[in-house]
Amino acid sequence: MFVVPLIAAFVHPDLAWTFKLLVMGVIAVSAASPMAGLLVLVLLLPFSTPAVALFDHVVASSEITDALLLAFVSGASLRVVRSPDGRPDRLSAPAIVLMAAVVASTIAELHALQAITPRRPLAGEIWRHLTTSYWTAPRTFAVVHDAVRWIAWIAAAVYAERAIRAAPARHDMACRLWIVAGTIGAMFSVVFLLEIAVHDTPATAWQVLQQARLSVLQPDLNAAGSYFALFLVPAVIVGLRGRAWWMLVGAAPVLMIPFGMARSRAAMAAVVLVLCVAGCARAMRRPAGNASSDVVRVNTRAMAGAVAIAAIAAAVMFAATRQSHLEPRTAVQFRLEMMQIGLSAAQRNPLFGVGLGDYIRSTRRFITPETPITLGSYPGGENAHNNLLQIVVELGIPAGLVFLWLVIPTATMGFGAGPAGPSPALQGLSLGVAAFLVSAVFGHPLLVPQVGVAFFLALGVAAGLAPAPGGMPLRATIARAGVVVYAALLVLRLA
Repeated sequence: MFVVPLIAAFVHPDLAWTFKLLVMGVIAVSAASPMAGLLVLVLLLPFSTPAVALFDHVVASSEITDALLLAFVSGASLRVVRSPDGRPDRLSAPAIVLMAAVVASTIAELHALQAITPRRPLAGEIWRHLTTSYWTAPRTFAVVHDAVRWIAWIAAAVYAERAIRAAPARHDMACRLWIVAGTIGAMFSVVFLLEIAVHDTPATAWQVLQQARLSVLQPDLNAAGSYFALFLVPAVIVGLRGRAWWMLVGAAPVLMIPFGMARSRAAMAAVVLVLCVAGCARAMRRPAGNASSDVVRVNTRAMAGAVAIAAIAAAVMFAATRQSHLEPRTAVQFRLEMMQIGLSAAQRNPLFGVGLGDYIRSTRRFITPETPITLGSYPGGENAHNNLLQIVVELGIPAGLVFLWLVIPTATMGFGAGPAGPSPALQGLSLGVAAFLVSAVFGHPLLVPQVGVAFFLALGVAAGLAPAPGGMPLRATIARAGVVVYAALLVLRLA
């Protein structure tokens, strides 16, 4: 499946030869070593936006991101379709069911489209699109693009977990390269500010840093905040716990620049909340044996300090965004309205959803005078501003539950249990995933391809750093049952 769109990359005459060579290179590296392919993909992703000029502006940055992703999963499929050496993994069972949900929802939507235009054979048009104009005209069949993208994201997470789990000696290197990749992406914002300082004045650059909402790599500002949270949190955690001072004095400050320029209150609050909870959990963790009163006293003070730091950070955050955002009360009311709209749409299509990418069109009818802020600001419709709700509306309620099964176990590992707790690398990546998910409750970062692939790769790397899970026979049975149920429901839907 992943190879078919790549055929279009090689046969289309308008695509630059550099684009084709890049795809071939990632496929070759991933086929030779999935771990090496994963690291190459992680390091190349920040360049998908500036590479548009390199490829003659024929393909957009989202398509460059998709090409890198499909090249990785196509090459890695040759080696990690089966778990290496029978090692158990965490993500494959929910991943298989979520893939089935995406396929079933897409087929149901295409079936509905075919019913509207019965004289237009969509199957033939889709095949021609996949093998010819897939990269140069992505909106021709947007639902197909979204489905391929989601399935590739899920596969990339599974492959990343298996590649990391198969190379335990490279765990620290994988985590550090992850932070380096995020820092590379952040450097584009640093260069942008330096250009302003050189061509204008340093004072103007400082004013932009203080007041403007900007994102150099991502078109969505809130998504940019969620994206850099995936790198900032690991940099802070690994820097502190692993005594990697270069992360604290080098990577973390650089990552803070685009994170702050995005001015995403959701991402800022998520990072503060997650770090505060993790700090409290670590402070309350008792060492083996009975804890002395001195240890309890120190832990209590540490917990109080974490809460105080979180309160100060929250105050600074809201002060910095007061002029660039809606009033908090208005923002909360708007999201409550969007939740009302989304829940109304989910009730109409509870099993398969309305289809990927079809949220705005399908929810317009629910924008009424009962949702005054949405009606005044987005009368033609708007995305959910809650990524979980968006998934539920587009893929169905069961798919939303499966998505939680996929992400929650890995996201909560960073809070730790037992005297030792998780390793610095595992805690950093896991808490980065957790912060992303918290921010996604108030935004929709997964609608941006570069952000989506970064999230699923972070999920896979974090899962690979964790100890092997138990209960594999039961998980496999649930996965098979889920696929069978989706297949049966789809047959009933199409009948």
